[in-house]
This record gives sequence, structure tokens and C-alpha cells, in this order.
Amino acid sequence: MASTGKSTIEHTVARDYFEQGQLAASFFSKGSEDIGNISKFVSTIAAQLGIYIAPV
Repeated sequence: MASTGKSTIEHTVARDYFEQGQLAASFFSKGSEDIGNISKFVSTIAAQLGIYIAPV
């Protein structure tokens, strides 16, 4: 349902997990037209994981 605060909750939870070092990647951008675009999802998550996971 629109305007019920789902995005705010999602963003808050993601931020809290990231700050605790428990989130390696996310695909959340309020108002972004890329949401729902699977090609953007995969490339975004892959890039974030590549940055988060240090090369061995």
C-alpha cells in the first residue's frame, strides 16, 4: 500500500545492518527508477560485494 512507510523501514533496517558491519550490499534507492530493473540489480550488488569483500 502506498504511503505506509515500507520504504522508510527498509532503509532504516538496511542502514542499521550496514553500520553494524552485517550488510555487504543492498539495492535500495528511494525514488530511483532503476528499482525493478534486474540488470541494474545484479550489477549493483556485484559492484558493492566487490568493494566490500577484500581481495585475498
